[in-house]
Amino acid sequence: MASPLLKSMDGWERGHFMDNSTETLRLLTLPQAAALLHVSVRTLHRMIHKHELPAFKVGGQWRLRESQLTDWIERRQQLAGAPKAGPAWGGNDEAGQS
Repeated sequence: MASPLLKSMDGWERGHFMDNSTETLRLLTLPQAAALLHVSVRTLHRMIHKHELPAFKVGGQWRLRESQLTDWIERRQQLAGAPKAGPAWGGNDEAGQS
């Protein structure tokens, strides 16, 4: 049975929150994203405020979707003519662990 919140939403909103894809939504904090990109958190703040990097706030703190960050990296590589490579973070490893 759908929750009262879902019953009150129209179809577009439900589809927005309940994506049928198999992708797992993974959100990164700014320190996590900064570690992956080898830049400072301050640099990420600047990029976000210039609308150079896709991000949004949750509870007043910035978050980045891992899938959007991966897409952003791939677009940057294509623009630079660099060879396409997989994620630099190896998937399941936590930032800062070997």
